[in-house]
Amino acid sequence: PAFTKAQADWEQGMGVTAWEPLDAVEFKAGEGVQLAKLADGSLLASGPNPPKQTYTVTAKTRLKGITGFRVEALLDDSLPKRGPGRSADGNIILTEFKVTADGQPVKLASASADFQQDGWPVAHATDGNPETGWAWAPQFGKEHHAVFTTPQPFSDGRELTLVFTLEHTNSQWPQHVLGKFRLSATTSVQTPALPEDVKKILTVAPDKR
Repeated sequence: PAFTKAQADWEQGMGVTAWEPLDAVEFKAGEGVQLAKLADGSLLASGPNPPKQTYTVTAKTRLKGITGFRVEALLDDSLPKRGPGRSADGNIILTEFKVTADGQPVKLASASADFQQDGWPVAHATDGNPETGWAWAPQFGKEHHAVFTTPQPFSDGRELTLVFTLEHTNSQWPQHVLGKFRLSATTSVQTPALPEDVKKILTVAPDKR
């Protein structure tokens, strides 16, 4: 009985998080790589694919009480095997994800993802190590996302400048860089990112599973 109640309480807390896509007002990459903003607010990389790469994206928002950020890795026909990464098989290694707000570092409390490769969990994207990171083999050719939460809500509704730094600096696996991605923020109470199959189960009434 205690387990049944605990599961019901957990499911009740797995509500849908409302995400607000962030409008990138400035974005840049190094080594001659070009980032283009598309109509859906995503950024698409093109040009050379150097061994290592850092993306810097600036966005402005008036959201009040931000609790987390999301990185969506999206498919595109211009990418190898449609991506979402720029490597030959579409994988990536996101070694670091950092955020500043009006020039001040934003502390990130936790990280979760819809899928993470064995030995390459999304938590490694915030550990300060340039050789570890988030990857998603063997789930190639699929869209993925990672969620990074803050310890407590921040921002008061006045215009805020957010600067995101996405680093891909692993030496063993070069060119494992995001190809197409979109950044969003939320003010919802945060719950961990769930795999798609778990989300589908939660849409079915418990007595019909």
